[in-house]
Amino acid sequence: MKSLLAAFLILSVCLPLAAKTIDIPEEHLSIDIPNEWTSASQSGTLLSAADANNNSGITVASFPNTQNQAITPGFIAGMEKGMVEQGPKINATVEITARKPATLNGIPSYSVQSKMTFPNSKIVYVHTYPIAVNGKYYVIALRTLDADKDPELQTIANSFRFTTPPTLPDPSRNSLAYKLGQVTGFILFWGILLAAISGLIAMVRRKS
Repeated sequence: MKSLLAAFLILSVCLPLAAKTIDIPEEHLSIDIPNEWTSASQSGTLLSAADANNNSGITVASFPNTQNQAITPGFIAGMEKGMVEQGPKINATVEITARKPATLNGIPSYSVQSKMTFPNSKIVYVHTYPIAVNGKYYVIALRTLDADKDPELQTIANSFRFTTPPTLPDPSRNSLAYKLGQVTGFILFWGILLAAISGLIAMVRRKS
């Protein structure tokens, strides 16, 4: 974790018909995104994609989990603290609005919902899902300017899957010292990711 990689329900159980599968072969994973979304280059990420107006998008990133640690409630609390503390650095207020245990195709995770409010009253809603598999941490972050898009974001997250059976961490190996190190890493990670989202907001502002 000291060498951290850089940046970040629809009511039916089916994906929207206009969806496409994005494969990330080197990580043996796939995710389905709306057909009209396009990928964009973003250093340090596995996937960065958004709609034509940058109103909604996704970032998927990974970084090492050398001690094969599981995601725990304490870990989530540290991640949330880091998210909130990074807000002022991009001139925004970050509020955690909901959290709950979740599973992404059988993989334990947490659903953390938050919103970022900027001085011009622009609000970005973010859904974050961290998972620990295959000796890595993965973070799936979905963002939107439209709160009504929450079900769509949940559907996209639910489509995240590995194409080969993943190896889950041993939950008995969690240590307080290591978890604190992970919290530090998440603070750094979110500083970069939130800055990237802020850049998208600036682009939207220029177009509006």
